[in-house]
Amino acid sequence: MKKILLIVLVCSCVVGWWLVVPHSGESSDLQSNASSSLKQLITGGPSPSPTLSLDAWTSLDAGLDLQHISYQVGSRTSYIEVYKLDTSILKPTLLFDQQGKFISEWQQDNALVINAGFFKEDNEPVGLFYIDGTRLDSHRIVPEGTGLVVLNNAALTIRNLTTHPPTTSESFDTVLQSYPLLISDGEIVLSDNTTDKTARRTAIGTDAVGNVYLFLANEPNISLSELTKAIHESDIEVVEVLNLDGGGSSGISINLPEYTEQIDSLTPVPTVLLFE
Repeated sequence: MKKILLIVLVCSCVVGWWLVVPHSGESSDLQSNASSSLKQLITGGPSPSPTLSLDAWTSLDAGLDLQHISYQVGSRTSYIEVYKLDTSILKPTLLFDQQGKFISEWQQDNALVINAGFFKEDNEPVGLFYIDGTRLDSHRIVPEGTGLVVLNNAALTIRNLTTHPPTTSESFDTVLQSYPLLISDGEIVLSDNTTDKTARRTAIGTDAVGNVYLFLANEPNISLSELTKAIHESDIEVVEVLNLDGGGSSGISINLPEYTEQIDSLTPVPTVLLFE
């Protein structure tokens, strides 16, 4: 068994009514803290640790694989970690807690959990947010440039809200709106006007056969446009890719029989995606 403990920081924003406003987690202090993060590898347990490969898929556990995408920062190479999930094995769930919890506190046995969408200072979700047909948001954002994570039984899909905006009569079961949409129908759709600010990043994607991809750039040295380009130019055939909240909110925790890993958030988060 391999256990990886990391501290991750990704750029974070909170969206107001029709406006995008910087989140308090989006600060140079947090990025400085991120640059000095500690990564420990701890092996043990009865099962052999997987041999990790940077440029090929490594099977971590049933329904979970890992690969890396490289990108250049000056003369040095950095990496985006890419987790591929088979949702027929690791089924997705959207969770909400008004009080907020650290990613480590959200963790459950035999599950993977990652922070989800943007939220206000009172922890209310921003954008469309429904769980089992119950609306939990009150601050809507314009559809243009955003995407909608849709959960339907064991399936997770991403809907382009620019091309397929919600209608006034439309009802939702379990959905999460986030922004910006980076890739749609296999092509880059991120606006050219996107800021060049660099930070740590997380994103979620899907391919043509229903696999889900979680993208994690651990170092605060990549912009959204650079992240999008790196994913698009890789050999990973994603159809849709949507940016998720980041900064102090960013975190992922994996607690599966053959593999454990924890990248805790630096702040409590009210919404997460759980795969179990």
